[in-house]
Amino acid sequence: MEKYRKLIIVGSYLGITGLILSFFSVSFGTAIADIWLNTITGVVDTRKYELIMQSNTNNFLVIGSILVSVSIVSIIFSWYRMLDINDK
Repeated sequence: MEKYRKLIIVGSYLGITGLILSFFSVSFGTAIADIWLNTITGVVDTRKYELIMQSNTNNFLVIGSILVSVSIVSIIFSWYRMLDINDK
């Protein structure tokens, strides 16, 4: 039963991390694109900057969504197993 409690705790941390990545994906994506822009010397096309910003934003959104999904599955599985153990 202790291992399921630990899995619930790990799942909760993954869920919180995933939510943070999802909700702040625009800020993180823009920050990384700004860092990339500062490292480039010379002229940069605006469309290229927007593409890099959008792809970084999408990356954070996808990673956050995956973490939240894994978190939900692990918490529901652990909760179900703990109820099953208590019923026996």
